[in-house]
Amino acid sequence: LFAGILLGMVLFISNLRRYLQERGKKKGKDALSPETMAVGRNLKKKIALSVILLLIYILVMPLVGFALSTFLYVTVFIFVLEERRRVVLVLSPVLVTGLVLLLFSRFITIPFPRGLGIFAAFSRLLY
Repeated sequence: LFAGILLGMVLFISNLRRYLQERGKKKGKDALSPETMAVGRNLKKKIALSVILLLIYILVMPLVGFALSTFLYVTVFIFVLEERRRVVLVLSPVLVTGLVLLLFSRFITIPFPRGLGIFAAFSRLLY
């Protein structure tokens, strides 16, 4: 009996809260500001670029190898996210690539794509 009363109270409070939120949205929903619309467009561009970059990364990795493609992917992805701090721009690609290589190739011994030609020789130096 107590559990039923408690559940009923929780449902009532939840529905009341939802109703008040919807009512507040209707009052303030006259028009979107240009800034809000610009942020929405910018976010859509970032998402689209992120998906395109990921597809390019997947397609290029067998050709140039894991290390170089990951380094370039992280670098370009940081620019897409509009990060401009130099420390982050320099350290992130190196650390991400190095840590993933160290963890997966040394400790878990998962083989990575090495690339073709000169890229394969470069990859052999790293792992």
